[in-house]
Amino acid sequence: MLSVANFLARFLVNSHIFIGFCAVSLSWFTIIIKNGPMPSYGLIGMIFSSTVFLYSAHRFVQSKAYGEMEDERSKSLVRNRPLFVLFAISGALGSTFFFFREYHAHLYQLFLPAILAGAYVIPWNKDWKRVRDLPYVKIFIISLCWSWITLILPVQLLHLDTAGIFPMFVERSLFLLAITIPFDIRDLGPDRKKGLLTFPLLLGIRYSKRVALAIIIIAIAFSFFTYTLGFYSWEVLASLISTYGVTISMINITNLNRGLLFYALGVDGVMILPLLFYLIINVNI
Repeated sequence: MLSVANFLARFLVNSHIFIGFCAVSLSWFTIIIKNGPMPSYGLIGMIFSSTVFLYSAHRFVQSKAYGEMEDERSKSLVRNRPLFVLFAISGALGSTFFFFREYHAHLYQLFLPAILAGAYVIPWNKDWKRVRDLPYVKIFIISLCWSWITLILPVQLLHLDTAGIFPMFVERSLFLLAITIPFDIRDLGPDRKKGLLTFPLLLGIRYSKRVALAIIIIAIAFSFFTYTLGFYSWEVLASLISTYGVTISMINITNLNRGLLFYALGVDGVMILPLLFYLIINVNI
């Protein structure tokens, strides 16, 4: 039974279906914050498919770049390369279908996140170098990309109220920035071998975790600030504070001995919590 559960968990991670659910969940939570309508299948499908495509394409390129390394993570990337290709193609077809089905008139609104995501994934030379390989850059690109796709994009596509969008964007970016730092800790070994400069290599694991915790504390301050301005309901605030509490715990227990599922399901999984906590709170009211 445990082996079946482990297989399913690894399939959800390696196929990037789980990270697609994370993107949909955060986007749905944005719509709830802005009192928007029930998201259409087109919006859910486009965000989910695009996330699956981008992460699968990223892992494929990463498997080529790290293919000669002997650590277990690099071997896993090479081993799952056919799966990455399959789901990259599936994600590309899905996102193209949903785009032309509902959102082809919004091409200009999708241009910036597409450029950011493309720069993160697409290599520019034969050594498979990408913008993410620039010193200290990748966590900021991830944070901005995810914040735009899960906050700005739903607001634009559904024509929702933009009041309070700036503090919300800052808070969302800080949250995503904080949960990206543990992944830099996970990748410390391969990044050192590739000569990629990251904050854990500069500061060490202990101080990188402190930076991540400080960022979360600032995000909490922004959530209270946005609440006092009247842009959050108390249910939204409670959902966010609960999420940040779990995030602090995950950062605290991050170390080099944690396995793939800790990061892919545990750390990434905190992105599902705002929507989950909000639904739990409203069910109990």
